[in-house]
Amino acid sequence: MQAIFRGAYWLRLWSLLQCEESKETICSASKMLEIVALDIFAMNGWRRNNRIYF
Repeated sequence: MQAIFRGAYWLRLWSLLQCEESKETICSASKMLEIVALDIFAMNGWRRNNRIYF
């Protein structure tokens, strides 16, 4: 989950260097990536605060 959000962050940061048309597309795509990831994890019973360590 953290890797997905970190990737979306870097996409939004990279979009600042793009032209206006591309900037909007990249920002909306990164937001949709986060939304889809949250939905997938939520549908399978995984909450954001769950951890994989012991």
